[in-house]
Amino acid sequence: MARQLNYQQLKQWLRSRLIKCKGNLRKAFNWSASLQYAGNIKISKKTPTEYGLYGFKTGTGDCYVMAATFYWMAKVAGYDAHYVKGYFKKSNGKGAHAWVEIDQKVGGKTKTYVYDPNFQQEYKLNGYKLTYGAKKTLKYINYKRVN
Repeated sequence: MARQLNYQQLKQWLRSRLIKCKGNLRKAFNWSASLQYAGNIKISKKTPTEYGLYGFKTGTGDCYVMAATFYWMAKVAGYDAHYVKGYFKKSNGKGAHAWVEIDQKVGGKTKTYVYDPNFQQEYKLNGYKLTYGAKKTLKYINYKRVN
């Protein structure tokens, strides 16, 4: 019952945010990228739903929260969105990270694009509709779709 309540609450918040963004995916992404950064979020279950709830409630969050808020807005807007957890390469190893993939039909084939609100916020570079391996992006490694 609590999970159902959380999901319903989440849907209300994200629909409200989508209305404010006028259904525009780029505006929804920019909103997620504008959340005030707060690391080490303390939530009971580390799921896209719980991270999303936290972000919509507080307006703050880390990469997991930023990705979750955007993931849910894209999903509700009808996109084939996926919440992704993995790592990015650092000069001294790797860092844990989360972002969103959206599959879109391009010329009859499915193409996967990366949407990384935290990357855009932290590095002040475009994090919207990237492709894996593109210049001036993170080197994403050891990742998987959570949903």
